[in-house]
Amino acid sequence: MERSSRRGRRGLASLVLSSIATLVSGAWLVACLDQQGSLPPGQSPSSSSSSSSTSGSGGGMGGAGGMGGAGGVAVGGMGGVGGMGGVGGMGGAGGMGGAGGMGGGPVVLEEWTATEPPAPDLPMYVLPIDWLKIECPTSDRTSQVGPHSLKRGYLANAARPRNVGSGWGLSVESARKNKIRNSDSWSGMGWSTPGTPGVAMMATPLQQDPAGGLSATRFDSTGSQQSNYATVPSGYASAWLRGQGAAGPFAYLVTEPGNADWKVDVVDDAMNWKRYEVGVDDGYFLLETRGDADGDPMAIATPTTVLAYGAQHETKADNKAVKYPSSYIPTLDMERTREADVLSIIAPTDVAPDGFFHVKIRFAPNYATGENFENEHDLLFINADNRIFFRFSDNKIVFKIEKDDLVSASLTWIREQPIDVEAIHAPSGRKLIVSGGGGSFSGPALAPVPTNNPFYLLGRSAGAQECADLRAIMFYQPN
Repeated sequence: MERSSRRGRRGLASLVLSSIATLVSGAWLVACLDQQGSLPPGQSPSSSSSSSSTSGSGGGMGGAGGMGGAGGVAVGGMGGVGGMGGVGGMGGAGGMGGAGGMGGGPVVLEEWTATEPPAPDLPMYVLPIDWLKIECPTSDRTSQVGPHSLKRGYLANAARPRNVGSGWGLSVESARKNKIRNSDSWSGMGWSTPGTPGVAMMATPLQQDPAGGLSATRFDSTGSQQSNYATVPSGYASAWLRGQGAAGPFAYLVTEPGNADWKVDVVDDAMNWKRYEVGVDDGYFLLETRGDADGDPMAIATPTTVLAYGAQHETKADNKAVKYPSSYIPTLDMERTREADVLSIIAPTDVAPDGFFHVKIRFAPNYATGENFENEHDLLFINADNRIFFRFSDNKIVFKIEKDDLVSASLTWIREQPIDVEAIHAPSGRKLIVSGGGGSFSGPALAPVPTNNPFYLLGRSAGAQECADLRAIMFYQPN
C-alpha cells in the first residue's frame, strides 16, 4: 500500500562513519513501438506510401535515484542509464535522500509515497485525508496496472494507481475525449462493416476482455481481410488487442486517412493482452490483414485471429489532437469525455508554515520530450506568481516566487521516466535541485507565499494540464 506520515523528527548527531552504502536506482531501458501503413475499408489494395509513429523520443534522461527519508546520512542513488535509441539521454541524478546529512535532517511535515496498492480486484489508493485530496467528477474510469493488465470501474474522485511496467504512481490526468462510440465491442452504432464481398473478417462478440468482463470481440481473418471500422477525426489511436495462434503477426491496427500515409502497429502477442498504439492520424480505425500493393506492410494471407477491446481515438476535451495516450475511456452510443483530475493540498499551512516551504516531488510524465500539448505543466501551484512548473518552450523546470525565477537546465526524457524536483523557499534563501542533469540553483530570500487557499500538485484548480503519475511527495520544515 502507499505510505504516508505526519511527524517531526531529528536525525542522529555526530555520527562517525567508516563506510557509506550506495543506493542504486534502476536503469531505464525503453524502446518505442509503431510500425507502418495499410488500406481503407471496402477498397482493393493499391500502392501507397507508409509512415510510422513513435511512442517516445530518443534517449531519455537517466532514471532518478530512490527517494529517502529525512535525517540520518543521506546518500544519493546512482544515476540511471539513458533510454535506448536516438541521442543518448542525460544521466540520472542521485537519489532523493534525507536533506540533513550527518548532522540531523529537517523535520518532515507531510509525506506520501506510491507503492503497490492492496485490493487486486480494483486497486485504489487511500490518500491522507487531512492534507491531500484528489477529485474528478467522471465515473467508470480505468487505469492500467501492469504491462498487460487493465482495471475498470473507478468511481468519481477515486485515487487511481497506475503502473505500465515502470513503477507505481497516482494517476493525475488531463481532460480527454474518446471519439469512438461503442469502444468496448468494436460494433454497433459508430461502426461499419466492409462492403466488398469477402473482405470482412468474421466477428464474434461477448469474448473475455482484459478488464475481466465479456465485452471483447473476436475477429477471424481467412487472409487479406478487414475488421469492422470506425471513421475518426484527427486524434491519437490505441486499442487493447490480443492475438490467438502459434505465431504472429496476427493483424495490423491501422488508421487510414486515404490511399497514402497509413499508420500501423503490428499485433504480434498471443500470450497477453497489450495496448497497441498507432499515433496521431484520421480516417478509418480498424484491424487489417490486407497489405499494400507495394508490400509495406505485406498482406497476412494465412488465417489469423485477434481479440479486440478498448478502441480509443482520443483528443483534448475541446477536440484538439494530442500526441500520447491517456487511460482508456469506455464509451457507448456517444463520444465521452473524462474530466481532468484535480490533486490539491487542502492544508497549506501544514506544509508551508509561515508561508515558507521545502518540498521534494517525484513525478513521472506519461509523455516524452515534445509530446506535450500545453505550454506548461504545473508541478506545485500556489498562485500565478508562486509556483513550480515544467516550461516546454525550453524543457526547463521553473521555480517562481514573487515572479522571480530559478530555472533548471534543459531536460530530455522518455515516457514514464521519474523526475525529481526539490525546491526550498526559506527565510534564509531559495534553492532548486532537478535530477537528470537539471542542476542546482540558488537565489536570495523572498517574502512568504500566501497560504489562505489550497495548493495544487501536477496541475491547477481547473485540473491537470498534462498526464503524469505522482510517485512521491515530501514536505520538510523550511530551515
